[in-house]
Amino acid sequence: MEVVPIDPDVPEVVYHYTSLAGLAGMLQTHELWASHPMFLNDRTEMTYASELVIDKLRARAEEILRLPANSSDVHEDRPEERAAVVTAAAESVENLRKDVPPRIYVASFSTEGDVGAMWQTYGAAGCSVGFRTEALERDPDRLGLAMRRVSYGEEEWTRRGRVDELLAPFPLDAVSELSLSMYSGIYAGRWALQTLLTVKDPSFGHEQECRLIVPEPQMREASRFEEGVRAGRGRLQPYVRVLFDPSAIEKVVIGPEIGEDGELSIQAALRLFNYFDVTVEPSQSSYRP
Repeated sequence: MEVVPIDPDVPEVVYHYTSLAGLAGMLQTHELWASHPMFLNDRTEMTYASELVIDKLRARAEEILRLPANSSDVHEDRPEERAAVVTAAAESVENLRKDVPPRIYVASFSTEGDVGAMWQTYGAAGCSVGFRTEALERDPDRLGLAMRRVSYGEEEWTRRGRVDELLAPFPLDAVSELSLSMYSGIYAGRWALQTLLTVKDPSFGHEQECRLIVPEPQMREASRFEEGVRAGRGRLQPYVRVLFDPSAIEKVVIGPEIGEDGELSIQAALRLFNYFDVTVEPSQSSYRP
């Protein structure tokens, strides 16, 4: 199983913007839907990230090729073999649009629950649901769930250590235990895919997104997850249901176009489905339709 570091840049509460229909579904089923990132409506999100990851991996492969071969009591270090695995990881990212990609899913959140630009995107007649990050990451099935803060642009991505994270399994000076598993060819491409989910084009910066990443290993054996598919815009969208405890919700921020009756109905629904101690607040943003 991949080891996903805890992200110190993720706040204690993150917000999921949704419609009232989406809120009703979450309250009744205690589940979120995480989508496959390769079949999102806006493909440019993945194009920008893919190009960054491919460039970094190919540059590392070239660095490794320039290293002299050496031997030790543990293993013989063959730079050309190590470089080939890094190149294969880059090619797996490059071919994501051509091949059936690994089963990995993401659910999107924001660090802010009341942003005018987000209401414009997701609908001012909806709401944002504040989830406790720790409750979402709590993982009884030990699948390596992780909430990751998205970086906007290469500079921020590098500053947050994501490039070092991407290249950690492919060191220049020594072959670590983690990198040995990568060099077996099992995880290299999937590791790269998981890392590229943490960067987007700077034009999306207003989203201040965090992503709950649901990896593939052992998912089918875990009771907390159920995979499915739904129709999207000209494509089918694979997704996975992620169950959460009602205590995971801390706050609901009501969209600017929802009136007093709507607020009361949300409070009633929260009580009906045993969501206690949840704060309900109207939007205070300067949203303009």
